[in-house]
Amino acid sequence: MKAARRNITHVVEDALCTGCGVCENACSTSAIRLGYERGLIVPRVDASLCTTCGVCDRVCPGHSVQTEELAGKLFAGIDADVELGRVAAAYSGHCRDEETRRRGATGGMVTGLLRWLLNSGQIDGAIVVRFQADSPLEPEAFIARSEEELGTARSSKYSPVSLGGVLRAVLRTPGKYAVVGLPCHLHGIRKMEQLYPEVARRLVWHLGIFCSGTRSRQATEFYLAKIGAPAGEVREFAYRDEGCLGNMRVALRNGDQWRWPYKQYYPLARSFFLPPRCALCHDQCAELADLAFGDLHIPEFWEDTTGTGCVIARSPVAKTLLANAHAAQAIVLSPLVPSLIRKSQRPMLRRKKQDVPARARLLRALGQKMPAYDAVFPRLTARDLFRAAKATAVLKVENWIGARRCLWWLIHVLGHATPPSCVSGRSVSQ
Repeated sequence: MKAARRNITHVVEDALCTGCGVCENACSTSAIRLGYERGLIVPRVDASLCTTCGVCDRVCPGHSVQTEELAGKLFAGIDADVELGRVAAAYSGHCRDEETRRRGATGGMVTGLLRWLLNSGQIDGAIVVRFQADSPLEPEAFIARSEEELGTARSSKYSPVSLGGVLRAVLRTPGKYAVVGLPCHLHGIRKMEQLYPEVARRLVWHLGIFCSGTRSRQATEFYLAKIGAPAGEVREFAYRDEGCLGNMRVALRNGDQWRWPYKQYYPLARSFFLPPRCALCHDQCAELADLAFGDLHIPEFWEDTTGTGCVIARSPVAKTLLANAHAAQAIVLSPLVPSLIRKSQRPMLRRKKQDVPARARLLRALGQKMPAYDAVFPRLTARDLFRAAKATAVLKVENWIGARRCLWWLIHVLGHATPPSCVSGRSVSQ
């Protein structure tokens, strides 16, 4: 390997960084620091501290990840599904506790499962994400060691999230841990586990979240601008709360509160704030997770307004864990045929499994660096290439608009969203 490529600088220069933060955790000399650039998390290398050992480059999922090879080792004996990954069993379900179910994503199953694992002594902590107490718009990864701490991490965070230094903390503190992450986080973690077996021994459960792409920090700024809420006045913030999909909820220091239904605000952002690297990711269903969780937005579940999600167990051991959690009444599960998961994720799976390889072929021909995957994709057609070219052009234009605050009025014109509603004077918990 050339010396110039012995750290992750080239990944940033090639616009392939996912912002997962695994490189910072893997660096033994603390030469890597994460910061925001253009609304995204970006690592920078201090050349005076870097020893060019190459570890950060080896754990980086931005430039490459061998999902098929890793999944074959992790979930041996389970047949590969081109769209969903390995599926040993699939279920619909939700947390048994109704309050957790109502206020969490995917029916609160992740929180309910982690709470049971903690309370039964099967893990000593869980790596999850919350908003910082003194900066309620800033997500942070941390190790939850109690039921109360788990409660602060519920629901989705549509914003860049890095793992910070939590993997180093896991290495410093003996015990068994679960980790919750997006596909890119788990790609990096699994690569790190190949180099550091102790990480693999301590991370006993990997919980993945279905992901069609995150949003830049500017998306949150856009939403607040739409509400007319200064960022410095926000006291409490949630992207999803109060039922299935639910509402964005913003509480200000002056007592004003705003609610904006998910189905109205989320589509508005579209590709305006989608990180370009997300448009090159092929993993929708967290294929390297022991358990992968997602929503079910299909007619079969429309009558449920409280919250029901789906979960894929990728090994017999993971299947047994779910059965035990169900028997302990931590979560409620019902068998689910994988075809219903495909149905619920169809638009996103098409983008990941057809548009991504087609886009990669087009952009590679134009000289842009692409991540290396060993995933098996469906055979591309001329229609796939045309659709990918069109989608890529739209992405480029919308990204350009989203990066310029002076043009955000165009998003309002193109989005046609119902504005948020102010519910001043009501309790935050309502």
